[in-house]
Amino acid sequence: MLAQVLLAANADELQAAARALAARRPRPGLRALAMPLTPEDYLEAGEAGTLSVLAAAGWIILWPGTPAALAQGEAGVTTLEALAGEERLPAAQAALRAVTG
Repeated sequence: MLAQVLLAANADELQAAARALAARRPRPGLRALAMPLTPEDYLEAGEAGTLSVLAAAGWIILWPGTPAALAQGEAGVTTLEALAGEERLPAAQAALRAVTG
């Protein structure tokens, strides 16, 4: 079962993911993490209201570079280089997997 979605993206990709979600909340029990790639992306996404939209929909907002590891045996989706137990997807698809599982 999917345990975590890490949406690490630039400000434009985060905004596209927020639009794709249309305020739908992540499914119960799933860690939905949004992380702008750079401090500049964090500021841009914050000023555009994207981070507020994601947070209001139940996403945890991380500072760029914050580690987000899976526990042993957990499965996850990421927009970064996939590690063991993770599947790599584009930003909007990763965001939708948080809703659909």
